[in-house]
Amino acid sequence: MKNIKITITKEDTGYSATTLINGNFIATEAETFEELKTNVLEAVNLSFEEKGIVYNLDEIEFEYDLESFFDFYRVINVKAL
Repeated sequence: MKNIKITITKEDTGYSATTLINGNFIATEAETFEELKTNVLEAVNLSFEEKGIVYNLDEIEFEYDLESFFDFYRVINVKAL
């Protein structure tokens, strides 16, 4: 199966994830990143359920907006950049 790219955005109260695959818009949100990963997997698999395709987290590539990137990788000092 082909990997899916999901864009992660840091929101005021958590995270959102969106992607567009073959004209199908997939979106979900969660308060924590761990919860978001679960929701993304569920949303993607629900979108492909009729085709009998099942994805796992290894097949989903997360792309972060800049704020989410630095929030997720706290070890990187944004001020130093």
